Amino acid sequence: MGIAIAEKETFNQKDKKIAASIADTLTENEKNKIKSRSETVAKKRAVKNNFYVTFSSGLESSGTGISNLGAVKPVYGAGLQYSSGKFFVRTGVLVTKKIYAAKDKDYNGKAGTWMSNVKFDNINANCKVLEVPVTVGYQIRSNKKINVYVAVGSSSFFMKQEDYRFYFKGQSGNDTTHAASFKNNSNHYFSSINLYAGIEQKVTGKLSITAEPQIKIPVSGIGFGKIKLYGAGVLMTAKVKLK
Repeated sequence: MGIAIAEKETFNQKDKKIAASIADTLTENEKNKIKSRSETVAKKRAVKNNFYVTFSSGLESSGTGISNLGAVKPVYGAGLQYSSGKFFVRTGVLVTKKIYAAKDKDYNGKAGTWMSNVKFDNINANCKVLEVPVTVGYQIRSNKKINVYVAVGSSSFFMKQEDYRFYFKGQSGNDTTHAASFKNNSNHYFSSINLYAGIEQKVTGKLSITAEPQIKIPVSGIGFGKIKLYGAGVLMTAKVKLK
């Protein structure tokens, strides 16, 4: 009987060890599952928290050359930015006016129209434009309060309203003026190369303000006359981090 009791105790001890082992395994699996779920949630939150909405306003001047810029006009708009490490990408919509003067050599009159047979002395333009820039940037210096960055991008232009006044010599040699207006006449995709340098001041954990000088170099013409327009200005932007 003593042997039977001893064997029974031995089996009980083995059962306890097996049960304990199984319990430990199950607990470890549960811990791994919890850890995995926590990491997944953390990653999702991290990705989500890298998105920002932006609200911008500033001043910009456009012209047929950097040394021949026209009137300084306001520009404003909104957009979306995604950041990853030191890099960011952003896009949005800006509303502005492009008021400038051009010469005959700058203007590409439509073939088969009266413009193709006229040499213009001067062309004054007043255009309302929607601009959609796409930009990639890199932080070159950052700390808890200040970020300094550079960026490059390209803009597409949607001509909403174009008002032109043409000055030229008539057939009799007299000075002649002709006005022309166009509405929603043309769209021009990725028509400029944009260069930016900026400084960002963090206000709170979710809000920061940026000041950003910029230069736009044309790669193709825009508007009715396909004029290659340069641009220069400064944009102030409020950047709000999404939850």
